[in-house]
Amino acid sequence: ALQVGLGIKPDPQRAIEWYQRAADAGSVRAKFKLGLLYLRGVFKASEIKDPGQALLWFGRAAASADSESEYYLARIMDSGIGLASRQPEISERYWRLAAYAGYSNAQIELAERLRDGRVLVKPEDSPREAVTLLQRAMAQGSPQAALDLARIYQTGQLGQKQDILVAMKLAYHAIDLSVQASPLTEDGD
Repeated sequence: ALQVGLGIKPDPQRAIEWYQRAADAGSVRAKFKLGLLYLRGVFKASEIKDPGQALLWFGRAAASADSESEYYLARIMDSGIGLASRQPEISERYWRLAAYAGYSNAQIELAERLRDGRVLVKPEDSPREAVTLLQRAMAQGSPQAALDLARIYQTGQLGQKQDILVAMKLAYHAIDLSVQASPLTEDGD
């Protein structure tokens, strides 16, 4: 719907209409895309930017257990975008839902929050939980997770024994994962 460069003049309003039709027909991906379009604005411009609509569409997609939508809901709730105030309790719930659904960005973010003590209810095994989340994200190919694990082993954080050799291996693995990532993604940047 938002194809540029195919000889078709971009029409943001028409794109929204088509995504709306697909979302109304039950497409979870269309609901997610509508959330992104309203959050960022069409073509990342200021036109048609509406955080309230973004929240609505991400919420509808998250109701279908879409982990990417749960991740964005967590970000919105945590920052308070379009809300009267930040909602850290709800944010934490969505970080966990997205992380345990397997979304690597959420796994990394939740692990960082556990390390920094920024979660409201910190389970007793949070150090182990943070390491496990980072290991899962790294297994999915996340260079950031490998780098975070390298830092943990370098400094001996989260109950992990300080091990410079393991830290170096993880750092080199982060480089390998970054080289393998698509240059169009954040991990490949």
